[in-house]
Amino acid sequence: GSLKKLCQALVNSFVSVRIIVDWAAQIASAMKCLASENLMHRDLKADNVLVKEQVCLCNVSPSTPTYATQSIHLHNGIQANGYCQFCQGKALDRLTVKITDFGATKKIKDEDEKRQSLVGTYAWMAPEAYKFQQYSEASDVWSYGVVLWELLTRKDPHQGHMPITVAFIVSTKGIDLPIADDCPLKWKDIMQSCWN
Repeated sequence: GSLKKLCQALVNSFVSVRIIVDWAAQIASAMKCLASENLMHRDLKADNVLVKEQVCLCNVSPSTPTYATQSIHLHNGIQANGYCQFCQGKALDRLTVKITDFGATKKIKDEDEKRQSLVGTYAWMAPEAYKFQQYSEASDVWSYGVVLWELLTRKDPHQGHMPITVAFIVSTKGIDLPIADDCPLKWKDIMQSCWN
């Protein structure tokens, strides 16, 4: 399934920052690979990131401080290989995530080829995509920042807003996603640097 579906399943559960950082690092590594080939994804979001393995949710803890840094408590059913002996799913800290849906991906050959028609999903699109229908590696970085927000909050960005409202807000004001006061400072800095 998708990372979005997993995040939705975990919305009221405690997941350690260490696990979220691992998922974020895997996504960043894949995006770096795309950028090294001069490719822009142009539709990066948690729904376009797949979880390779079946997930074990047998012992996911109920919500405790959302951004606590202690490790998730794993039950005794998790074996050394990371799989649960009860459900055969893989522990959260052992999952492999992969970027998918390359339908909007575009190879950049020169500056003129950055301009294209509007593609992507509004809530994850950078301001330049709305304003100028222009995409660059920076546009994917912006979307990555929104994915980080998704992983942290396990919510949809701009939930309940019409796409045209999202386009107006982002193109005129930039990002307006709420960041909790107890969000780890480094995580907040990374998200904000993606959006600048």
